[in-house]
Amino acid sequence: MSDLISMDKMPAPYKDLLAKLQPETAFGGENFSTSRRISLKQSTFRKIINGNEVQKLSEKHMDIVIVKAAPISRMYYAAAYVEGDSGPPTCWSADTSKGIPSPDVLAADRQSNSCHDCTQNIKGSGQGQGKACRFQQRLAVMLAEGISTRDIYTLTVPSASIFKAVEHGMTMKSYARFLQAHKTPVAALVTEISLDEDSSYPLLTFKPARPLEKNELEIVVEMQEHPDTIEAITLKITPAEEVEEDESFGRKVEAPANSNGEDTDTPAIEFRDDEPTAEVEAKVEEPQKKTSKKTKIAEETPPQEALDELLDEWDD
Repeated sequence: MSDLISMDKMPAPYKDLLAKLQPETAFGGENFSTSRRISLKQSTFRKIINGNEVQKLSEKHMDIVIVKAAPISRMYYAAAYVEGDSGPPTCWSADTSKGIPSPDVLAADRQSNSCHDCTQNIKGSGQGQGKACRFQQRLAVMLAEGISTRDIYTLTVPSASIFKAVEHGMTMKSYARFLQAHKTPVAALVTEISLDEDSSYPLLTFKPARPLEKNELEIVVEMQEHPDTIEAITLKITPAEEVEEDESFGRKVEAPANSNGEDTDTPAIEFRDDEPTAEVEAKVEEPQKKTSKKTKIAEETPPQEALDELLDEWDD
């Protein structure tokens, strides 16, 4: 046992070779899946693996590659937020563009048949002038320092970090428009995400850091439709009547199961870390469905010169 070496300590070429190995799902009788996510709790970047915090970053910024994004979703919680509570929402929509609650929402918990006309979508329905039903978006990301490992993390971007206008930097909607104007796919770049140190709640800003190298881009293209990536952006919620009681919080949370349907030690998905203030929610812009024709983003990988020009423009 003392001769075993952690795979994380192996040279990069060896890791690339290991990544080509097919997973042996029959070994040990089951498939041991690994969930990874980046938490923004208390305005600090935290790496969470299988529900356990493995690293708390001291820096207020980190470099990532945004591999794939889920549609913007929204959630309503009937109960007030309690720190550490990871219970499921009462009502939700996995895709706000559809304008209706998800079909998995229990009939008794469905707040309206239309999200647009829902009373929880009115300013003041939450605390202060905020809306009770809040937006978020799930991203599948890779750490720029670990692209060769092909590890996919879930990053859940809260509403203020999507829509809020900021004085310095760009929140996600502004960043997307910036890249679209330059016909640059977000997955072709290393993106630097930063936590606003002057904000009283977790507020992310985005900016391009560098274009991907050819070998890095090949890995990202490979991972865009990988099961780990799809899993990372898929919003899976079990309604409260179908989950077990969690005595630690006094609310119901999902009891995850492995491929055989047996309970595992993996904690339930954590749907919310820190709650932004009602004042923030009141100022957040609601996404609008556009009727005009969208500008088509070039499908081809932009040339190095174009990406360099993009970075130079942002630095100016």
